[in-house]
Amino acid sequence: MKNRYTIILSLIVLLTLFSSCGSSSSSDNGKVLCSGDILFPFQEKDDGDWGFIDFEGNEVISPEFKERPSLAKNGIFLVQHNKKNKTYFQFYRVSDNKAKEIGDRWDKAHMFSDGLAAVVQENKYIQFINEEMKVAFTLDKIETAGNFQDGMVRVQNSEGEWGFANKEGKVVIKAEYDDVSDFADGKAVVKQMKGEDNDKTPNFYIIDKKGEKLLDLKDKYSDVKNATEGYFKVQETHDNDIEYGFIDIEGEKIIKPKNYQAVTIVHNGHFSYQQDG
Repeated sequence: MKNRYTIILSLIVLLTLFSSCGSSSSSDNGKVLCSGDILFPFQEKDDGDWGFIDFEGNEVISPEFKERPSLAKNGIFLVQHNKKNKTYFQFYRVSDNKAKEIGDRWDKAHMFSDGLAAVVQENKYIQFINEEMKVAFTLDKIETAGNFQDGMVRVQNSEGEWGFANKEGKVVIKAEYDDVSDFADGKAVVKQMKGEDNDKTPNFYIIDKKGEKLLDLKDKYSDVKNATEGYFKVQETHDNDIEYGFIDIEGEKIIKPKNYQAVTIVHNGHFSYQQDG
């Protein structure tokens, strides 16, 4: 039976990998990881065990994990273990070049984002824990939750409608949308399907953290995503052709839709894409 309470696994794009606390190697014996440090999982050969290296390629944790870990952020990482036909999630903390189990074992878990991680036990409500492994709050009557981004997390109720909760666990934007994006730069994209049952079209809005509609795009685009830095990625569909472009908060086209592929978010005023393979 499918677990009633699920957690969305979303892709986190790491835009900044450098920290501001010195240049000494994190592989030095006993070095405390600085806030913002990132460690990368590696394996020396196919099907080998996994360990961690730092940004300079120095080995910090020797290979010891059968399953691939997450990135280690602020010295914490997550592993999905598969043992004796049972799957569970376990957090670890890096200390003195060793990985130590911390907190409980969970049926489902996210890695930390904005200092909080979503966890759940079977047939229980979703909880968010802090980096000390203490429960920050429980999301009652919420079926699905994403990752915290920009101080907000998208949540879905039992009717399949989406809204947002804040870091106190309070639903501050009512779950009434068919789909929502994560918040970025204080803004999110939400979608409502309108029309008759057999002829519904997606209507998109850009909202702020109070739930106020800043821009009504109606059914002008077939899809809209938050692209960060004040830009929004829009999709136009013509017959079987899909084109992507970017608009600003005023709805003005900054880049007219073209036949781009694999379009990324905007970072430092740039985006990347694939074209013709």
